[in-house]
Amino acid sequence: MSKEHIYLVGILAYISLLVTIGFLARRRVKSAADFQLGGGKIPTFVLVGTLVASWLGSGTVVGYASRVYYFGLGGVWYALACLFSVAYFTIIIGRIRSIPARTTPEMLELRYGKTARKWAVLPVFLGQATIGTYQIKAVGYIFEICFGISSDLATVIGTGIIIGYTFLGGFFAVAWSDVCQSCIFMVGMMLAIPFAINNAGGWSGMIAALPQGYLSIFNVPFITVLGIFVPTALLGGTSMFMYQRAWAAESVEAARKGAAINFCGAAFIYTLVLILALSAVVTCPGIKGDTVVFSVATQLPVIIGLMLVISCAAVFISTGDSLLLAASAVFVREIYMSNREPDDKRELLATRITVVAIGVAGLLLLRFYPTLISLMMLAYSVEGAGLLCPLIAGMYWKGGTEKGAVASIVTGLTIIILWEACARSGVPFAKAFHSSLIAVPAAAGAYFAVSMVTNNDSARVEKFFGYFDGLKKHS
Repeated sequence: MSKEHIYLVGILAYISLLVTIGFLARRRVKSAADFQLGGGKIPTFVLVGTLVASWLGSGTVVGYASRVYYFGLGGVWYALACLFSVAYFTIIIGRIRSIPARTTPEMLELRYGKTARKWAVLPVFLGQATIGTYQIKAVGYIFEICFGISSDLATVIGTGIIIGYTFLGGFFAVAWSDVCQSCIFMVGMMLAIPFAINNAGGWSGMIAALPQGYLSIFNVPFITVLGIFVPTALLGGTSMFMYQRAWAAESVEAARKGAAINFCGAAFIYTLVLILALSAVVTCPGIKGDTVVFSVATQLPVIIGLMLVISCAAVFISTGDSLLLAASAVFVREIYMSNREPDDKRELLATRITVVAIGVAGLLLLRFYPTLISLMMLAYSVEGAGLLCPLIAGMYWKGGTEKGAVASIVTGLTIIILWEACARSGVPFAKAFHSSLIAVPAAAGAYFAVSMVTNNDSARVEKFFGYFDGLKKHS
């Protein structure tokens, strides 16, 4: 049996396992809350698995690896931004878990009012759907590189896998399978590293063969570093799929422990990906950056290569289904059900249907952003620019007002959209600076400036901050 056939059989067997988990999990999905958040009963060890697997998706295996492949240690700025993001998420997760919400727009209503909730829907939905889209593209890369399938067909296959798995089991399937997928990913990477280094001529041979400047973290222009660091650093504080994991935890204590362990796991995996990408510089010259890890896999012993490919598929599917769930939950709760009487069965069905619709729409978006790194930065910026202050500052500063929150959201989203349009039209100044470098400070300024000159609903604010009264006993 050829290597390609062994890979194909292995991948199909793994996907069959996921489908089985989805069918089994479907029996436990009795309500929309079960489908969207696992009923809020996820224990610590499961939370750790779903945080690690969901956080370390194609942004790590494809985006980060490609940055290292092109820039050497200069690509580490992406990992540092991610770790910064995970670190402050670990700090705020206790507060998030204490808030009785299912979506970040719902959380903003509790803090500010209905108007803030309505304005938050668009950036949250667009951000979550976009991040989910590039997981689909990443799964497609596996079929394209390992099996020689055309790029378009491979992407369609990736879409079908992620949509089907998410449709079946919802958060129950996602969370419990993420435990296994996190372990698979770590084991696959650790097994691949020694062989990849050996193929590159051993550690000393690999280091000696790297291009000049590849071992300096400062070999990337400062403006490029900012363009990577700023939008990536927003993710932990604004991305709804992270907030969902906080709300899904069985307790504040479980949420905090899970987030702290996730930080350690993320740091370890970023190190493994760094080494693997550096080996690819030596052994796979001239390849497309997005395909670094898969190209390395084809040069490894067949079983080790298969483990690496399956481990990549694991995290892509984990992150993809998480983002599809988050985006569908926002659309259904904030738009479809907003003017309807509560109906749990209707909400559950609508959420499943929306998962399919968002996945299919993602195929169209990939036509405009062919590389994952560009799509990643756009997704992080769309959701993060206007929501950072309303969400984070809103949990600590009582002075933030609803008008301030709306001003921040509108300012951030408007600048991102206009800036991206100018950049794609070839406007020089827009291409030179990433949109988030302008949008984030402008949105923050709008939040604080407008809040200073407007009043908030003091009763609503006191009720919101009352959710945190029980946190002291968990400290």
